[in-house]
Amino acid sequence: MMIKWRLCLIFSLFNLVFVFSSSASHLCRPDQKDALLEFKSEFYVQDLYANGRTKSWRNNSECCSWDGISCDPKTGMVVDLYLSVIILNGPLRSNSSLFRLQHLQSLDLSGNNLSGTLPESISKLKHLMVLSLVGCNFFDGLFNRRLRSLDVGRNRLSGVLPKSLINCTHLEFLNVEENGFSDTFPFWLRLLPNLQVLVLRSNQFHGPMSSLGDSLSFPKLRIFDISKNRFNGILPSDYFAKWSALSSSYLESQTVFYIEYYQKSVGLTNKGLEMELVGSGFTIYKTIDVSGNRLQGDIPESIGLLKELIVLNMSNNAFTGRIPSSLGNLTNLESLDLSQNRLSGKIPLELGKLTFLARMNFSYNMLEGPVPQGTRIQSQNSSAFAGNPGLCGAPLQETCGRKAKEKEDEEKEEEEDKTFSWIAAAIAYVPGVFCGLTIGHILSTYKHDWFVNIFHSFT
Repeated sequence: MMIKWRLCLIFSLFNLVFVFSSSASHLCRPDQKDALLEFKSEFYVQDLYANGRTKSWRNNSECCSWDGISCDPKTGMVVDLYLSVIILNGPLRSNSSLFRLQHLQSLDLSGNNLSGTLPESISKLKHLMVLSLVGCNFFDGLFNRRLRSLDVGRNRLSGVLPKSLINCTHLEFLNVEENGFSDTFPFWLRLLPNLQVLVLRSNQFHGPMSSLGDSLSFPKLRIFDISKNRFNGILPSDYFAKWSALSSSYLESQTVFYIEYYQKSVGLTNKGLEMELVGSGFTIYKTIDVSGNRLQGDIPESIGLLKELIVLNMSNNAFTGRIPSSLGNLTNLESLDLSQNRLSGKIPLELGKLTFLARMNFSYNMLEGPVPQGTRIQSQNSSAFAGNPGLCGAPLQETCGRKAKEKEDEEKEEEEDKTFSWIAAAIAYVPGVFCGLTIGHILSTYKHDWFVNIFHSFT
């Protein structure tokens, strides 16, 4: 009996394996394979790797097992195409076989030598959700309404940001870093209800960051990087009041899935170091970086509402006034950079209570008074407070008692100088008046006619 059960089990397993292997061998649809092979033939391919992805593309093999290809296991349709850095050379034609892959959901052509413009035919890919063109040389065309991710960073793109993006109401990730865009701030992006990652860094964007009588609302935004541009003007005190995702720990499960699905990288400055944020890191980091612009006025008090913020960089601007004490509400903050502004007053005591704040920089402002006591602050390098002659206390070598005494001595010496000047003036005044009156009396008495003639000559 036991032998029969074993034979039955072996037969069942063999049959199961046969079924799966049979279905897998016929998974790739012929029309999908033909489209992929034609797409490869449209370009001169200069693959950098010995076993490059397109070298596995052969007519006598299963296309869903080719490198860079993923298929829907039920339909056999190609849904993901990853062809980054294989050096495709030439233009992407409007009648390219690529656009026959109607069920494509993710397309990565980054790091290739594609020339011309992005054809309007891209809009035929109705299911496209992720599009990466990093390091390519084009950016144009119509955008699919279903698009969730668009990465065109590190290109040579110029002009204004295409407003056709406003049609991409599902867009969650937008990166246009390190291009030559010359435009004012795209306020219309706030109409994208699902936008979570916005990176405009290292372009030539300019003008004010706020519009009169209109508050900027990014309810789902968690990464906001506009660094190294030419933005200017004053940020209203309620500027960050409607940035809900940065003030709450709530995160939709679907959102986590798509952010991990992007598997894109974005350059960020964290704790003074340049870093690449990749994949699941997007679900962790909540960042605001407005450094390297020309922003003025007070730091908005509403910054204290963003309790989930981890990295805040407002350095290299022209902010004035005091550091808002509301920064003490940012209990998750790990990196704070306010250096190279025109901030004055004292460093808020509340910052000494931020237990996760590992790196901070207040250098080259006009701050004064004692550095707040706290383990995190005391462990900072003194360079984090350099360029503020009025600051004292650890980790600076300047002790606050000596600083106060020197200031008191300077004020006392200044007061003594003023008193001495008044005494000297009084001493000089009395003899001067006496001598003047004496000379006048002599002249009017003994040389009356001469004195009258002189007086009349002046009148």
